Amino acid sequence: MTIQFNPADLLVILPELVLLGATCAILLIDLFLKPSQRDITHWLSIVAIAVTSFLVWRGAPEVAQASARSTACSSTMASASCSGSLSCSPPA
Repeated sequence: MTIQFNPADLLVILPELVLLGATCAILLIDLFLKPSQRDITHWLSIVAIAVTSFLVWRGAPEVAQASARSTACSSTMASASCSGSLSCSPPA
């Protein structure tokens, strides 16, 4: 059994990727700020959380459902055939 990479699966974890990238960038920016400029870090953090919240709210429901369906079917039974739902049934 081989594992196949589907680029559409990255849309499901996009909010986490954005938050991780923003956190790393904010930490690097904070290294070079003077103590009197630390409010910049505060506002950048709020912007990062707002962008991540928007991405979670917007979501990608059809991609998430398709990904969950294919993952559920491939992990539960290797020779299963998926019906339209999240449940898998063995071939007849």
